This record gives sequence, structure tokens and C-alpha cells, in this order.
Amino acid sequence: MTNSPHVMFFEPIIHSLTKKHEVITTARDYQQTLALLKEKGIPYTLMGKHHGKNLMAKIRGVLSEIAARIKFINEKKPDLTITHQSYYATLAARLTGRKSLYVFDGDAAILQMLGIFFGSRVLAPEKLPAKIKGVKISKYPGLKEEVYISSFTPDQSYLSKLGLNPEKLTILIRPEAGSASYIKKENVLGPLLDSLDNEEKFQVILLPRTLEQKEYYKKSYKNFFIPEDILSGPDLAASVDLVISGGGTMNREAVVFGTPVISAFQNPPLSIDRWLIEEGYMDLIKGPKLQDVEEAINKKKRYEMSSAGKEKILDYIEQMLQK
Repeated sequence: MTNSPHVMFFEPIIHSLTKKHEVITTARDYQQTLALLKEKGIPYTLMGKHHGKNLMAKIRGVLSEIAARIKFINEKKPDLTITHQSYYATLAARLTGRKSLYVFDGDAAILQMLGIFFGSRVLAPEKLPAKIKGVKISKYPGLKEEVYISSFTPDQSYLSKLGLNPEKLTILIRPEAGSASYIKKENVLGPLLDSLDNEEKFQVILLPRTLEQKEYYKKSYKNFFIPEDILSGPDLAASVDLVISGGGTMNREAVVFGTPVISAFQNPPLSIDRWLIEEGYMDLIKGPKLQDVEEAINKKKRYEMSSAGKEKILDYIEQMLQK
């Protein structure tokens, strides 16, 4: 686990696998990854760190990260290494002669190609290309977010428990990932946040990604709800009237729940998001304005959620363990 969404994705998979197998989890201290693991009672071994936004720094960090995982794999001798968009363990498995399953749903990050090239098997949602750089991609149905949301029951009173008014139009905003190497612009939501801070019609939940973002937004805006503790992303996505995010996971969580979405992702959309935009499940507006908010909040399209993706992934894992 190298990022917060991995905890959500792997939780139901771990729950299923531990019925028959021993599961060992490693994690790095980045965003809310460790806090979520503790909250969900998933034991882990701390390993590695985030290497910042600079691409060269990331490349330099790859060697130390891989070395740590080679040592760990040689000690534990796992039958299968499974990651989601985290190529360190995939490379370490290849270098130690062990099998790995590399799961991903984004096709933009350059270094991610390491996982695609070196995974024993590569698995992605069915809407992604059949081949990437000549590598055949196995598929599972639906979205990554359905893997965990299909077995999740939203808390209907979640907003009330946060001290918010459940009757008021509520917007959930997740800023862009300023530390990600594939994000080229930052604070693109600033003008919209300025407008919403003076708009009494809405209540806004603002979820910073980092401590630096949190400190900046708390100083800059007085009328937003900026939580001190970790909140449940799926509960929020299911409870609010609109989600606006410069990332991807929370947008797709909202899509699955049928909540309107504005994606403010600054680079060309990932294949999976391009499909959702083309099908009308979300709007891509790189610099959303107040008028866009008012139009999007009345726009809903139901998504047919299924647990088929989770079952397919578990089937792939069992097949790999039996070979």
C-alpha cells in the first residue's frame, strides 16, 4: 500500500484471501495510508516513503525502494506479490524470481510502465486498452472503486454526524494532487473556492491531500468544513450533492453512487475517466466556475454497480497461486 486509495481497494480482497491464505501487508507513510490501515485493523510493515513531485527524485528513490522490498521478499518468501499501481514490489518480485500481479487503472504515469512491463500478470478495468506498449492486459469488469463499494453500505446520517446540515446543498472538494509528478498545474480550484467561500447557498467540505494544503486552506478560507480527522471517502461521496476533484478516485466513487461529478484533472484524462466523461457520468472542466457547479448539481446519471470486478480479481489471484 503506497497511497490512501490502496487501502480501500485491498480491504475486501484481504478479507477474502485471509480465509484461505496468509496475507502480509506493507505500507509507506503517505497521505492517509497508515491511518486508514490502523482504522480498519489491517496490520502492516512500514516500508519506504514518498519521493516528492520531481521525476528525477522519484527515479533515484526507485533503487532504494526496490532494495528494501527485495530484502523483505527474500525473508518472507511470498507465493505471490500483489500491488495496485505500485511498481516497487513488482520489480522486486521479478528480481527475486517470484510471481507478481500488477493491478492498475491509470495509464498516464511514466514510471508505472515498470509495473506493466515486469508484472507476471497485469490486470486493469475492461475499458482500458487491450495492450499497452505491446504488453497484453488482462481485464476485470467495472471500475476499481466498485471492488470495495459493491460491499459497502453508506451511512445515511454521515453529514449529520459531522455537524453539517443534511438538508443543505453540499459540495465535496478534493484539490489536485500537488505532489504527483503527472500534475503540471496547482491550485487551479482557487478561483472557485474564492467564489464558494462567499456563497451561502452551499456548504463545502474541503479535503486537503497534505498537511501543507490543509494549513494553506485553513488560513485562506473561513466558511468551509475542513476536517481534522480522516473521513470516509465513500460515505462522503454517497452523501453530498456534488463532488469536484483534481484527482480520480473520489470522482469515480461518486460516479458509482450516482452523485454528480466535476473532474478538474489538468492533464488529458485517463482512459477510464475518458470513458466516464463520454458516457456522461462526469464532466471535465479544468477551471470550474460557480455557474458550472449550479449546472452540474442538477445533472445525475445512474451507474449500474456490480461486485463482478472484485470476484474476477479474486479468481485471477487464486489461479496464480495454484500454478
